[in-house]
Amino acid sequence: MAHTITYILLGDPVALARGKIGGRYAKKHIYDSQAALKLVAGVSLRNQHGDLPAFQGPLLLHAIFFMPIPAKNIRKLKPLQYHASPCDLDNMIKYICDLSQSIELFKNDCQIAQIQAVKYYDHRSRTEFYFKELENVKKE
Repeated sequence: MAHTITYILLGDPVALARGKIGGRYAKKHIYDSQAALKLVAGVSLRNQHGDLPAFQGPLLLHAIFFMPIPAKNIRKLKPLQYHASPCDLDNMIKYICDLSQSIELFKNDCQIAQIQAVKYYDHRSRTEFYFKELENVKKE
């Protein structure tokens, strides 16, 4: 059964951060600096997904990142203008994929066969995205 939900994460869009190395003395270990952030966002996504089954097969990921307009550019930049400053779009996509896989919206992010993504400026920062199950084309 195919289903489509537009998920919304309120607040500034997030890019996936690399693991950090920490610890005392010789006991160094790698930790996830975004663990708390992912926990909160994961609860929100899980609530939005509800009791629907996990996505199956190849998937399309469609994501729109609405970036905050800096106060110093409030007159120059308008909503829905393209955002061409840091954060990297690919790391923002990785964050969504990592988060979605961790709460089991799908089994593995290798299921994502197609991506459509864009960054815009907006007065209300947020991330909106959905997954769509794709049908394999059979050649005869």
